[in-house]
Amino acid sequence: MRLPRGFVGARAHRGLAKMMIVFAVPGLAQPAPAAPWRATTLVTTASPIPDLPDGRFVDFGNAFARPGGEVVFWAKLAGREEKRSWALFSVRDGMLRTILEEGEEVTSRYAAEPGRRFHVHATGIWHPVTVMHNGRWLSFTSSSGALGRDAGVFGWDGERIRPLILPGQSIEIGGRSAFIESAAALTVGAGVAAAALRGQQRP
Repeated sequence: MRLPRGFVGARAHRGLAKMMIVFAVPGLAQPAPAAPWRATTLVTTASPIPDLPDGRFVDFGNAFARPGGEVVFWAKLAGREEKRSWALFSVRDGMLRTILEEGEEVTSRYAAEPGRRFHVHATGIWHPVTVMHNGRWLSFTSSSGALGRDAGVFGWDGERIRPLILPGQSIEIGGRSAFIESAAALTVGAGVAAAALRGQQRP
């Protein structure tokens, strides 16, 4: 199997089955044009979901590789409520965990703040979710109101969902303090993060 260098994840089809697989290249840091790819199956549509026994995988979305061999990915489910057709999963060392389901007023056993409720939609113009890999954090936007109002940015560090930017916080911009009404994650680079903020500057 020959794939472009730098390819870290895939959604593959074999007949009617779909699989989430990851490819590793020995010696990628060194010139090795003929290095073989090694494919490892992470989950398939037939894989059980330990903490969602009534759900099953029907499709896979974006996947992100984290340090320590963890892969975080979106997957579409069947058997769950209609408003919760997608969920964010983690797989590491063969252990599959459901980080967060799509929907309104949902909770997660992995929230750093017990009882925290999330308003998350994997798709849709009014409730976009941006998930990214910056070497440590996988960040997403969660809104508690309509049209993305009162949205905050949260991050997955491999163990817990932690708040990064929340409505009500203050931030200094251009020497002036601003009150954050909502925030949305945009992108993360080497030591730089970009977020869209809505708020009011204070005198």
